[in-house]
Amino acid sequence: MANSNVARTNNTLGQRLINWGRNLLPGTSHRISRAYPKLTVQNLHRPLQMSELYRLNDGLANESSVSSQFFLREGALLRLSADREIVVVGDLHGNANRLDLILREYGPRLAAGEVTLLFLGDIIHPEESANMTEMRSSLETLNTVIRLKNEFPEQVHVLLGNHDVVDRDNFQMNETKRGVMQSIFFQMHLSEFFGELGYSSEDVQRMVAGYQSFFDGCPLAATVEGRRGAAYLAHAAVVKGGVTQQQLVNARSDEGLMRQLLRNRYGSDKVISELRLFGRDSSLRKTFSAADIDATIRGLGLMASPANTFIICGHTPEKERGWLYQPVPGKNLHILHSNIPNHFGVVVIKDGMPGGVPLQLNEITAAAV
Repeated sequence: MANSNVARTNNTLGQRLINWGRNLLPGTSHRISRAYPKLTVQNLHRPLQMSELYRLNDGLANESSVSSQFFLREGALLRLSADREIVVVGDLHGNANRLDLILREYGPRLAAGEVTLLFLGDIIHPEESANMTEMRSSLETLNTVIRLKNEFPEQVHVLLGNHDVVDRDNFQMNETKRGVMQSIFFQMHLSEFFGELGYSSEDVQRMVAGYQSFFDGCPLAATVEGRRGAAYLAHAAVVKGGVTQQQLVNARSDEGLMRQLLRNRYGSDKVISELRLFGRDSSLRKTFSAADIDATIRGLGLMASPANTFIICGHTPEKERGWLYQPVPGKNLHILHSNIPNHFGVVVIKDGMPGGVPLQLNEITAAAV
């Protein structure tokens, strides 16, 4: 990231995490400095075949029975090994260029088996008001992520986000963005896209169902425990009153918990009081407090001390606070977003300790897709 962009985060509490990343990862470049010809969006975004979706979904369905030294899948909870660095990607919202930049930086190490790539959800659906119904880039981003998962099933993992839905009958369909039901537009784009490729209406519906099955098979949360600390990761992550690991395992069968993991946002005591005062029960149900952050860390019971247990999530971008910020002083909750204009980065977890790694946008131009 250019110095002017890094300066934007200097006054945020998320800077502490960025500084940890620099101290822990002295060999990590903070700029796009490598090119890997295979793992780019341009090479991976092409239309999926039905066989690729079937292969992916079969793999996800059987992930709990996979014997791997790098992860253990139990229900909706993914336990990641701290023996390999974990590169955490925030909400992309169909930003294929950002994904391309990340792959150009970490693709060589991914191919070499040196890192795990973890997405925090919201792979699809653009955020900008001017193009909220334009789904071409969302499909290209999703196809790229699916191919990465197929090629590196033990190294690439995707946590579900509230926007990661295709089927209009899914309960998440009541989620809108500024009044736009984006899932309907994404499904319409799939139908038009595959229809133009000559697919029959029945095969188009199979492809739509295949994409939805991918999201249905994604875990909802992940943990990593190392010698230096522990991390808990999910799209929204913090649960009101706290949550246990066993509850996370069974979260797919608990719609209320699942909604919290996908939609909760932090609110100060003042905000929560105002929501109660004005009877905004719907917003109140998905608003957590600073006390809920502590309760979530305690309930998980990870081996690290609470002071060295970190919550990393996405879902709540604040452009003025940068791509990585800490909403509550003194609390180990850090919010990562990979679609903030002009600057972005990733979180790298090494031996259980996370660090923020800013990436430059002006070093290269991502390949047109």
